[in-house]
Amino acid sequence: EWIGNIPKHWQIAKLKTTISSFTMGSTPNTNNGKYWSNDPQEGIPWVLISDITASNIYLDTTEKYLSREGLISKNLEILEPNTVLFSIYASIGKVAILTMPAVTNQAIVGLKPNCNLITSEFLYYALTYSTTYLPYIYKSTTQKNLSLESIRDIPLPLPPVAEQEHITSFLHTKLKQIDEIIEKKKQMIELLKEKNERLILNTISKGLVSVRQMKPSNTNLGDIPEHWRVIKLKYLTKSIKSGDNPDFRVSKTDQVVPLYGANGIIGYTDKANINAPVIVVGRVGSAGKIHLISEPAWVSDNALIAEVFIDLVDLSFLYYQLVVANLSKMSSKSAQPLITASHLANCLVVLPPLEEQKEIARFLDKETAKNNSLIDKIEKSIARLEEYRYALISKAVTGKICLTPVLEL
Repeated sequence: EWIGNIPKHWQIAKLKTTISSFTMGSTPNTNNGKYWSNDPQEGIPWVLISDITASNIYLDTTEKYLSREGLISKNLEILEPNTVLFSIYASIGKVAILTMPAVTNQAIVGLKPNCNLITSEFLYYALTYSTTYLPYIYKSTTQKNLSLESIRDIPLPLPPVAEQEHITSFLHTKLKQIDEIIEKKKQMIELLKEKNERLILNTISKGLVSVRQMKPSNTNLGDIPEHWRVIKLKYLTKSIKSGDNPDFRVSKTDQVVPLYGANGIIGYTDKANINAPVIVVGRVGSAGKIHLISEPAWVSDNALIAEVFIDLVDLSFLYYQLVVANLSKMSSKSAQPLITASHLANCLVVLPPLEEQKEIARFLDKETAKNNSLIDKIEKSIARLEEYRYALISKAVTGKICLTPVLEL
């Protein structure tokens, strides 16, 4: 049903009938330095889902490399170029085509196409389209995972190889054009964000009125007006604490209370663990991300909650200051960046008189809203382009676009 009608001379084939071999990966002991290599020339590329996500169809580089000892320790089979990689754990349905010999971790299966039946490129696009079908077959535990057996039976549209090549050539050209437009729009967003950051940094450090007498702040803000104070955040807050892990149902749509993780809203629920306006700071993962929350919400333990004394500091002013404070530099230098309540409490902030704080915050609210409105419009246009991109793949791999005169539905 998810494929719909196809040209009469096409077939519907299960994935397993088009693949010469399915190869699972694995992870050698990460504590054994002998199993890993820092030399891309000598090491064996080891593919993670993040490598697939960073690629654009073709995967030609990885972040990590195995030594020969690491390869042997897990009896890993080196995948050939043109193998199609497909993620089946965690971030399921990510696809790429290898351009080099490599191995993968256990979240990725290597698919070697039967070249007499299907090309690597057509398989790539067909699997990209199959993401609408995957929710029907994954088994959900704490993560949405696929079994190797279940993906063997994924149905694929199968035109003759010559038509596959024609279709993939068409998609390569069209999608490149779309991707270039999307990339330009993303660059525009980054420029607007940088413009906002420069405005915030300049205003937070200098104020709205030109002041002759300045003094060092000993923070990233540089010199500040002489009548401003510099103070540790802990003296402005009633409390700084971690949020709580939800022990109840979380929904993406049918609840009303937002659930915040380190990077922002991750779902919705019907319970709240904060009611007063607070600042939330990403604690792990997206450490240092800042959110100003003025409505009831649930904050997970991946974030810190800072409740301030409103007679000392304007919450919006503090929010803008923390946005440009680069708190991620405070995070621990571990594999998982971490900001503790102690880190945040000892962060130095500048403190103008309260009324001046409010004036600065009102000015920044007004000025940044202009750029944020433009960013929102660009993001919506990107979303529409990405929908069109997916629709183009969908129509092409199911024969809904007339690329040759022989197509007959």
